[in-house]
Amino acid sequence: MSDKPESKSSVAGSEEVPFPKISVANPDRDWPSVIPVPILDQPMQDTAICRAADGVFYLTGTLPSLEDENDFENGRQIKLWRSSDLVNWEEVGVVWDLERDVLGPKGDQNHRMITWMRRAYKNPAHPDSPVCMGFKTPELHEVIGVDGRRDWYICFSMNDEGTGLLKSVSGQPEGPYKAWAQITMAGGHPSMFQDDPDPKTGVGPVYWLFNGCWLAPLDKDLSNLAATPQLLRVRHLSPTAWAQQKLGEQVFRDYPLTVGDHGGFLFKHRGRYYLTAARRTNRMNAACDDTFVAWSDHLFGPYSEPNVMLPHGGGVTVFQGPRTSAVPRFYYPQQKHYLHYVADDAKSKEQTDLASGDATFYASFFGNDIRAIFRNRPSFVPLEWTGPERWEKWEAQVYDPTCESVPRKPQHVFTERGPWPWMKPLIPGHIRDVKVCVGHDGNYYLSGSALAHPGKLMIWKSTDLARWEPLEPVWTYEQIEWLPEKRPYTVQPPEVDRTHVFWHTWVTSWNNTFYITFSIFGDPDYLNHDPRMRGVGALRSISGKIEGPYESLGKVGGQVGYDPEPWVFQFFSLNGKLYCHDFVNFKSCVAEADLDIPGWRWDWEPVDGRQYTYMQRGDLNLVEEIAGRPVFVFHSSGLVGRTRMDDLFTYDVNILEAQSPWGPPVGPLCCIPHAAAANRFRDPNGYWWSSMFGADQTGPWWARFGLIPLRVSQGADGYIRADIENEPDEYQKRIIGGGTVAEVLTVPETLEWGS
Repeated sequence: MSDKPESKSSVAGSEEVPFPKISVANPDRDWPSVIPVPILDQPMQDTAICRAADGVFYLTGTLPSLEDENDFENGRQIKLWRSSDLVNWEEVGVVWDLERDVLGPKGDQNHRMITWMRRAYKNPAHPDSPVCMGFKTPELHEVIGVDGRRDWYICFSMNDEGTGLLKSVSGQPEGPYKAWAQITMAGGHPSMFQDDPDPKTGVGPVYWLFNGCWLAPLDKDLSNLAATPQLLRVRHLSPTAWAQQKLGEQVFRDYPLTVGDHGGFLFKHRGRYYLTAARRTNRMNAACDDTFVAWSDHLFGPYSEPNVMLPHGGGVTVFQGPRTSAVPRFYYPQQKHYLHYVADDAKSKEQTDLASGDATFYASFFGNDIRAIFRNRPSFVPLEWTGPERWEKWEAQVYDPTCESVPRKPQHVFTERGPWPWMKPLIPGHIRDVKVCVGHDGNYYLSGSALAHPGKLMIWKSTDLARWEPLEPVWTYEQIEWLPEKRPYTVQPPEVDRTHVFWHTWVTSWNNTFYITFSIFGDPDYLNHDPRMRGVGALRSISGKIEGPYESLGKVGGQVGYDPEPWVFQFFSLNGKLYCHDFVNFKSCVAEADLDIPGWRWDWEPVDGRQYTYMQRGDLNLVEEIAGRPVFVFHSSGLVGRTRMDDLFTYDVNILEAQSPWGPPVGPLCCIPHAAAANRFRDPNGYWWSSMFGADQTGPWWARFGLIPLRVSQGADGYIRADIENEPDEYQKRIIGGGTVAEVLTVPETLEWGS
């Protein structure tokens, strides 16, 4: 089973698949897209970049063993590179070598300082693995001492089983270096931070940050901790009003305790402390190593609740550099999207205006999980400061307009592998829960929860997947005859009119006509709603054409008895039979669908989803068809928001081939990130697609319709596999770009030196 047609080039340039000369996509974010690229052809983890007072940049990181470029537990060297422009890098050389400086005669002469480096360790994560001995997570730091003397140090760990310090003998970053001190007996990921000068001594105190977010001051000669380390904790706040309605008042005081558990880094900007650290988040069917950030006006906190700064970033360093076209030239003093923190001590506009001329901030990057745009190569990413005008989300009423600003990756800068840089929203307006129907008339029809059109059932038509035209509304809220009364329109944009939106509007083509199912949520109060005002309705085209006219089949299917939320009918065909998935009495069920039965009261049988039934996001799992096979689908989301109360997750689709329409799942688990409530289909050219709308802060946009190119194949075990297309071809790029191939720049190409 091929994932693409054999002749890609002929399809991409075929006159039979015309595209518009200009894009009809809606520019929902900054353009063009920007991607980081490796700046060295050098395997590396834990990339650390700093900038010296003379403007020169220095780079180091965890190197692999000389025998295996994937073995980062036995790296025997610490190297430095330098650059004046972040583009062209010169290798300084090996500044510390295990054989030369530790294990050999030179080490014997300095036995007291290097004894701890001579120990071999077992990898705690793999107790059956061989012993390991290597330098990890080195960082280069400049410390300003008495009378402005500048000294250079490299902090590092030995296999995360103790941390230490090297000092430059020459006072220059290039070295040579000598062993200075062992700072901690255990732990790893060390970093250094020097605060503003003490008025009495004129020297800024220096602190040791390690194991994520443990902080302690160093003594005067930087050879020992001067106090017991303290954990830098974060504050916990009450859930948003929206979350309280659905989940109650509970706040989990244990999560998160701090910003992250590894790769901590501290920097100070205009009197405020910013703490970054990484932690693994269970999203996209992977352990994503994401970088979080929090702020405080006090070094030891408490810090604000953490927010995602750099997806897939791992441990990073933050530094200032040149202007870049990827980041706007102004500073955002406040931010209202998904931060939720009401900043009583927010800085004044006069203070924040002073920052408008500050140099751009960057974060180092190396790609530390299977979803990263690349893995184990040094790079860097520009950061923007969040603000009210940035990254508008469709549910504006959830967020507080008094939130403080933090640095983060701009939305149009992509650190995740996939086709995202070339994708554009294909229709204007906010929409959720999308489906593309391949019609019996040869056209494509898009439907979904059209948030921008309350009270109207909207359908979009396309002949080539790239251009989409809206049809006249085929039904209206006022035409729903099974509602006992009609609610007035009182909600004003940008809030979502939940009562009047046609939710989960999905078109199905069957027996040469069209059927449309939709959900009405009724009253927005989840706790005190009237069940009669909610439900699933069905329409049938009398003419067999998508334009209708339509007849109502009434209120169909759905829950039996008390109905907390309406569900959706997901139709799919197998071997010439039509099936439908829905929830009956809170259970995932499938029935053979006879569309002529009044009320669609079919013989529902429960789906055996095994453990995957309970891994869903909380609102939907279903069964559909891919390549003639039944597949079990569930939506999931890894925690990237501030608490488990919030709906700020990665809204992914997970797919497993099933033994039958009623299960059980038998194939391997596959994930399509950011697709959310959507469907999969194949076009006449043999290409597979997933519709998507985007409902998380790490995706390409919020609540806009787009298409994700897929690779669908059959594994050696005979089961279906589906994954996103990492390198779309010309044909795919033109479709996902709305008819044109989107411009994509690399981070180095956006740098604006001298501006």
